[in-house]
Amino acid sequence: MPAPCDPDLIRHRLALRLLHLLGGPELPRLRECTRCPWLFLDHGRGRGRSWCRMSTCGNRAKAERYRASRV
Repeated sequence: MPAPCDPDLIRHRLALRLLHLLGGPELPRLRECTRCPWLFLDHGRGRGRSWCRMSTCGNRAKAERYRASRV
């Protein structure tokens, strides 16, 4: 295991997490945000979420949809 001060520590941990995700049961829940290039795991009941976070992309999407319905 790399030492805590090793600059490659983040890269190693990310690689391990990616391997765990690709080989695990949560892979079908992996989605790409429709508003930005981020990936996220959709843990909702309907699994229909299309944006990464409500505080950023979701809020903007809902505001745009609201403005479009008012025209």
